[in-house]
Amino acid sequence: MISVMSVRAYARGRSAVHFIRGLSMAAWLAPLALAGCQDVGFEASVPPRMAPGVPITVEAVEGPPDAVQNALTAAFTQAAANHQVTVVDGGQAPRFRLKGYLTAYTAPDGKTALAYVWDVFDSANRRAQRVTGVEETSADPADPWSRVDDRTLQRIASKSMDGIADFLASAGSAAPTTMTAKLSPAMVTGGAATGAAVGAAGKPLSFAPTQ
Repeated sequence: MISVMSVRAYARGRSAVHFIRGLSMAAWLAPLALAGCQDVGFEASVPPRMAPGVPITVEAVEGPPDAVQNALTAAFTQAAANHQVTVVDGGQAPRFRLKGYLTAYTAPDGKTALAYVWDVFDSANRRAQRVTGVEETSADPADPWSRVDDRTLQRIASKSMDGIADFLASAGSAAPTTMTAKLSPAMVTGGAATGAAVGAAGKPLSFAPTQ
């Protein structure tokens, strides 16, 4: 006959086994939990690089129709403020002058793409840096400018300013140096200033030389 003491001893033994197993499981899961926390931290967005004290001016944005040009200029000015970059008018003395170029073309996948170029010139009128990129849109290739929305232009301005601010922060108060970056052929596939997409047969952006 099983005594009460035997039952209690058996119960205590089983509890101990479950407790030990619980500790082992916790020890095994702990690294996974830490890894999960680290992944979240790694994927966090990187704060924009600041470039205070380096005034710039935007001399021109060529390529798009006036409405798109004005909207892009406004988005670019806001993106500059997010990087603590001061945009001054032509009457003041900027450290660097910028010229922007924007064109629409049909990408190989059939979508409409906007290629943008920003040339940064120093006080000696030498091109010190070039920032380029491409942003795909849902616009109709037959008339891309009519459906370019503010959100697309804000993405272009933000990405452009990320690259420009990196350069400005590196330039700082040092003497200007000339750096050039070649533009890939895909990024100079042309679009007419009137706004019509011209596709692969289009003329290159003659106003954004590759050299």
